[in-house]
Amino acid sequence: VTVDLRDNPDCIDAGLNLTEACASANAIQGVFENLEPDLPANAGSFRRVNILLRENCVVGIPRFPHCCSLATTSMADVVVNLTQSAFTQLGDGYGMSQGNLCFAAGMGVISGIDWRRGGEEYINQVYVMGGGGPAQPANDGMIYLLTPGGAGLLHRDSIEFDEQRFPVMVRSQRLVPDSGGAGRQRGGPATEVVFGPRHDPMTLSIMGGGAINPPLGVLGGRNANNSYHGHIKTDGSEESQPNGVMLTLGAGEFVRSIDNGGSGYGDPYLRDPEKVRTDVELGFVTRRGGERDYGVVLAKDGTVDEAKTRRLRAARIKDNVRADFDFGPEREAWEAVFDDATMGDLNNRLYALPKSIRQAARRRIFNHAVPDLPIAGDGTSLATVMADPDAIRARLADVMDDVFGGSEAD
Repeated sequence: VTVDLRDNPDCIDAGLNLTEACASANAIQGVFENLEPDLPANAGSFRRVNILLRENCVVGIPRFPHCCSLATTSMADVVVNLTQSAFTQLGDGYGMSQGNLCFAAGMGVISGIDWRRGGEEYINQVYVMGGGGPAQPANDGMIYLLTPGGAGLLHRDSIEFDEQRFPVMVRSQRLVPDSGGAGRQRGGPATEVVFGPRHDPMTLSIMGGGAINPPLGVLGGRNANNSYHGHIKTDGSEESQPNGVMLTLGAGEFVRSIDNGGSGYGDPYLRDPEKVRTDVELGFVTRRGGERDYGVVLAKDGTVDEAKTRRLRAARIKDNVRADFDFGPEREAWEAVFDDATMGDLNNRLYALPKSIRQAARRRIFNHAVPDLPIAGDGTSLATVMADPDAIRARLADVMDDVFGGSEAD
């Protein structure tokens, strides 16, 4: 088996770059997750997987001075997801969908001082999030994946233990209905957790992920939910937070952290209606979600209304089921303007600029081309913002001529 990761961007000026070991291990994990369980996980088996990497690549072989401080997550989880889901291109019955991509606040690092211990400083990484798992040809996704790299192997914290050890209060922790991608096999549900400090201010790291590009459905399955982080103020108002932020919470303030569910596998209209009924009963899917996503209508007593279900499923437009990946309306709206050719040209020109002005030039270009570009998780639809691709292309051409002087990089 050969996994080719060379056709990816160069290293970036942030800690998201993978080390050579991580890029290789993530690809191998994605492969082995699709092989028989009795295959020995040893060097002899690993040597049968050929990982193609290139130097100075964000998922390859990093070169100084680029940082790899997040090499075990974020891009690592993307590589696992893409590798494991690529096997679905062999056809139904192969591969799996994609799992949670969000390194949520519920897995963040908290720090501050503890008034109960005379102002003693504390710092710790908590594990109170969930993360929905990928669906497989014959199985729904698991509830507690954490992330693709974690693969459900890490233990989630005891809330009571965390609250005893640190001056923190977890107000709620719940599974989010309709968050797992719909499919013949459903993705695992996302988890919402709300927590904050009890007395003194607390600083919390939010790495995020999966807010704009959630786990993608396969073979007609639907995408999972978009992740979200919100800062709940003392007056009850809530302010959405971007990816990659250090958030300081005061007493009486909370963070709302919603990770991704897993995406769906296969056409959701082929899911057994009784399984949908059970999902509604257990709270994984709402009644409205059952009708909208699965074409299953429940009677008042909670049983499947077989006649209405048959009519609803028969009325669906058949060509709305994709054969491979469901990238969703936001991704399609983005790539209607910023396709591979456009981004390749833009990146080539940016990398020809001095490093000290490169990021500022990039921000200027995108702010001008898409002035209303939403912050991840603020609820604004990217598809709505980019509803006029011709106008965006015209603004992009103008600002690129202005920034680069109308000449392409060598």
